[in-house]
Amino acid sequence: MRMSADSFVVNSSSMGAPGVDEVRWLAPIRPDDELRLRATVAETRVSKSRPDMGFVRFDFEIFNAGGTRVMTLTTSLMMRRRNTAATTS
Repeated sequence: MRMSADSFVVNSSSMGAPGVDEVRWLAPIRPDDELRLRATVAETRVSKSRPDMGFVRFDFEIFNAGGTRVMTLTTSLMMRRRNTAATTS
């Protein structure tokens, strides 16, 4: 979570998250392992109750230095939408 927060969430229009849908640890990681994070947008939708906000479902994958996928995580983030006045009128 620290990797995703530092590299992405803190500098985005994130408004929080309702929770984590799924986490899978596929292989162990060790202290001093070099890890790489990949985030893929899986789905987006506008909030029905708050048109200035949307939900973005992400599939996160963590890889070790050898390229082995060691963890997957699926979660939705609440994100502030751009130009909501233009899209709601």
